[in-house]
Amino acid sequence: MTMINKLILCFNSLPRFGRKKVFSFINENINIEELTSSNIDIKKILDEVHPKISKYIPSLSKEHLNEKYLESEVLFNQMANKKIRITNIFEHRYKFKNWDGNYYPEGMDKDEEWTGNVRIKIDNKEIDAPPGLTLDKILFDSNNKYKDLPIQIFALEQNGHLSELTANDDYNFHAPIDRFAIIGARNPTKDSAQIAYKIANLISKKSFSTIVSGLAKGIDTAAHQGCLDEGGHTIAVVGHGLDTIYPKENRDLAKKIIKQNGTIISEYPFGAKAEGFRLVERDRIQSLLSHMIILIESNIDGGSMHTIEAAKKMNKKIWCLDIPASGNQKVIAENKNVITFKNFEEFKDKFLQLANLTEDTDECAFGIFK
Repeated sequence: MTMINKLILCFNSLPRFGRKKVFSFINENINIEELTSSNIDIKKILDEVHPKISKYIPSLSKEHLNEKYLESEVLFNQMANKKIRITNIFEHRYKFKNWDGNYYPEGMDKDEEWTGNVRIKIDNKEIDAPPGLTLDKILFDSNNKYKDLPIQIFALEQNGHLSELTANDDYNFHAPIDRFAIIGARNPTKDSAQIAYKIANLISKKSFSTIVSGLAKGIDTAAHQGCLDEGGHTIAVVGHGLDTIYPKENRDLAKKIIKQNGTIISEYPFGAKAEGFRLVERDRIQSLLSHMIILIESNIDGGSMHTIEAAKKMNKKIWCLDIPASGNQKVIAENKNVITFKNFEEFKDKFLQLANLTEDTDECAFGIFK
């Protein structure tokens, strides 16, 4: 359903058409089922929506709207050619509205060796599970009570558009993969960076979990690296288009994330720069993707506080390192349910208890938050 992705890109490029406006406009004016037809007349659709868009942008001519759509087609094709996986909330909710929510690994129900293929059922009809379905369900699920969901996501993964599942979609067929966001300052103390690294490393070693962070310098870098060094999967949520990596110092880290079957995701298409408001907006997605948020170090005006605020609205579990940093002390003072720890050893004890593990066991926990 490439047409709806192109329309979203087109509408998003219009002045005064932000994410929330695009979401409401498409819901009210576009027939998603019509876009599944093989005989789509895009000119007809643009002609029909033009008068409605003109209410918000009186100066927009039909010709200019058509030009904007053609530019969006070029942009879409550029990203598709680079194997960027492009999905959106409308397509997901339309295609998977009757999905039973379960995964069916071929072979395992017959006591045979798993073939590596995973199927899903929609209206009791089996189809191959598409790459990235797990992430898309988290981000676009209509049952999510959080109101500021992304409407379009761009994902860079090792397999891109290929039909094989990425390792980020490794399925544990007893429980979902747990996801921990590790967040904090770009210029942390040495001790805080070491604690972030050790926590990510421990979680990756002792559980079937994914580490989520933002690919920034400092705590984010330490968290991604700690996960990767244990052979784990990590998701980097960035605030810019995937035609670049910010900061540039983390380009090699980004390559390693992809090489180890992790994912880099963004709300923004090629060409979007890492401006302040985008870095703020991506913070809520880190929270959205995670079962638990772990704050390592932040000032009271640090970007991590946006992730914490989103986590509170989503009723996510919050853990916080108890250090004098002003942001950490604010989180501890204002959130009676926050779980604190003073050092890595205390975190390890509390995590092993949460995961129902002992320190000397070789077992890995799964389904901690099921």
